[in-house]
Amino acid sequence: MFVLRTNHNASSTPAWAAVADAEAISAINAPTFSSADKFKAELVERLVVSTFYKSDVYKNFRKGFIAIKVCDPSAEELISDECRKLYDACHANDIEVVHTKTGVIFRVYPIV
Repeated sequence: MFVLRTNHNASSTPAWAAVADAEAISAINAPTFSSADKFKAELVERLVVSTFYKSDVYKNFRKGFIAIKVCDPSAEELISDECRKLYDACHANDIEVVHTKTGVIFRVYPIV
């Protein structure tokens, strides 16, 4: 017998508590970024939302970068021409693209 999906999570923290913690950390880190950094992240977020229109997209201010996370993108979105163009634009503008088990994270680093 094979188990394809389980409801067991590795974390014992409830989802609402994890979301509240992430929002609190984001609020603490937001003032450390310049308005130019926030503007760049806003542009990237708009491009990501238009590319991954079926998925949930979240923006978080982390200690060293602004993270724009796409949760559970579909295969259709990942292989689209728009996604390829977005990845090319990100690489050309020093925006790191990280694939995780749960999605894709675009890391916007501060403008130096």
